[in-house]
Amino acid sequence: MICWKQGKRIQRPDETFSGRDCTGLNKMKKRSLIRSIQFIVLIFLLSVELPASQVIDRMFFTGVSISYHDRVGHLSFSDGSEQDIARNEIPSVGLLVGKRFALPWKLRLHVPVNLDYGSAREEPEESFDGVKKSSLFHFGLVPVLQLPLRLNSESAFYLSFGSGLHLVRFTENTIDDFMYFQTCSSVSLTGGAGFEVMTAKNRAVTVQYTLRYGKPVHYKYMKWDLFPYKGLDYKETIFTHSIQFIVMVYKSYRPL
Repeated sequence: MICWKQGKRIQRPDETFSGRDCTGLNKMKKRSLIRSIQFIVLIFLLSVELPASQVIDRMFFTGVSISYHDRVGHLSFSDGSEQDIARNEIPSVGLLVGKRFALPWKLRLHVPVNLDYGSAREEPEESFDGVKKSSLFHFGLVPVLQLPLRLNSESAFYLSFGSGLHLVRFTENTIDDFMYFQTCSSVSLTGGAGFEVMTAKNRAVTVQYTLRYGKPVHYKYMKWDLFPYKGLDYKETIFTHSIQFIVMVYKSYRPL
């Protein structure tokens, strides 16, 4: 028990320092330990010598892509049920341009801007909405982290993983000669692998494969003769397989 007299704290003979006092002391020790660890980590990060980046890790690039969009449609009904709709795959061709940035620990950031266009014929008799042709125009920013696995000073394999932001203009032509179009935004997950080789002191070429997962198409389907009271939510899950052929250049060559 603790009592107070004339503004001074007095300890009774039967009182022991336990409970709240010991808990406070332990918290102070933990804070001190955490600060010490943070200080040690900071000193380590400031003092460690990071590996020098290669010229190939800091190049500008441009290229072409050939892609194959594997699609699955999803209809969501008002009662909460869903139905998967088979959709034909869409092949596309595209352009990409961007830059690489060297990062610590042998990593690098690969930042491409992608433009793609593709179309495919549908089977109207198998389609719930009588679509005979689907097409898409895609704009995307897809930064990825790359881990090079160098074979020698001039060539390397690499693995990549990242996420992207996308804007898709999706168009459908029906057997009734109507055209429906939607502009949708989405995010994606991307992974891949590639091979690169230096062809000169400041030039290189790359071939890479990427797999992208996302749901870039989503809109409310309205057709009064089939669904007179409420439109249906329609979405598409798309797995995009892409082969990219890339040429890279560096503005100047300096031995590192």
